[in-house]
Amino acid sequence: MQSLILLFLLDSITFQSIPSALVFKRRFSKRVHGAVGIFVTDFERFTVDDTLLWEDSMGPNTGRFYQHTTVDLERQTYHLGFMVGVKINERLRLGASLFGVYARSTFKYRDLTAAHLQAGGPEQVLDPFLWNSDFTRATTLWGLQLGLGLQAQLSKRWFFGFMFRSPVVELYTKHRLERLVVSAAHYQDGTGDGLFERETESRLPNDAVIPAEVVLGLGVLGDVWALGLEGELVLPIRNWKQWLDFDPQWNVRAGGRMYLSKRFAIGMGLFTERGQRKGLHHTGDAIMDLYGAVLGLKWRNAHGVTGRKRKDGIVFTTTLALRYAWGRGYLQGFINDLEGLPPNNDTGPVRRRHSLHEISLYLGSSLYF
Repeated sequence: MQSLILLFLLDSITFQSIPSALVFKRRFSKRVHGAVGIFVTDFERFTVDDTLLWEDSMGPNTGRFYQHTTVDLERQTYHLGFMVGVKINERLRLGASLFGVYARSTFKYRDLTAAHLQAGGPEQVLDPFLWNSDFTRATTLWGLQLGLGLQAQLSKRWFFGFMFRSPVVELYTKHRLERLVVSAAHYQDGTGDGLFERETESRLPNDAVIPAEVVLGLGVLGDVWALGLEGELVLPIRNWKQWLDFDPQWNVRAGGRMYLSKRFAIGMGLFTERGQRKGLHHTGDAIMDLYGAVLGLKWRNAHGVTGRKRKDGIVFTTTLALRYAWGRGYLQGFINDLEGLPPNNDTGPVRRRHSLHEISLYLGSSLYF
């Protein structure tokens, strides 16, 4: 039988309800504003489920191979905290934020591989091979992150912004790791061996687990239009206990918006989402650089409130956007070498170049009062 290279082609359609931002803002004085908010800064979920069944004649014998593999990944990060802004003068504002960070990730990998040669009758089985692997890793994190920023009006229409987000310092982390491996092969004379591990760890450390970021923005505001350019630098981080090995990385975002009327606006933009990670740690793990564009339509409805001007009433907005991204990077698979004998077989993880096309539809709504 031939060696099998297990790599994944991801093709999925999912509909998810993600409360990307919820903010409550109030003015304390003419110069000081405050707000509390919750933001979903990272949300990813995908499932791969594939079965390979192969049968072929091999001289007087029949070779059979079966493999069923599933990969489940779910990751989400929430920021909850408060912000304060201070108006220094008509052209300069300063701001600060303190967020509690909750992050959870779960990865599950299951693989069942079986192969044999059948000679003659159904009970005449030669060269049996069995591999059964079940791996689960779950991490829950609570941390803190500080933000500092400023906004400056350079002229009547030009604006400049700066934002620094500190590394996320973990306050509490819980890890759970379970691994089960059972194998039996012809070179072991039909005998099997196995491995079972279970590890749970809770600790109160103070390590940095999410990198710091520096963001610079430049915008120009017209009568019915606005243009913006934003650059982001993500700083490196090393934390071997958390499997973190991030290099410095940059991203660029540019976009524009134009009001077609008092109720409708159209916008479009370009963006990059470049990966920082250097290492791949498990089957199905990926490092991707994304480059894409987004096109959106926004409409608003203002309703007057007794005692207020109409523009200061309740405003409902709805945004419909289409996002496309092309990605290129590395994906980790696994090779089962069914021919070679230890220590010369090639069984083990393998890294391959991979590209993808991602299309997302966004529907969001906001309420201002």
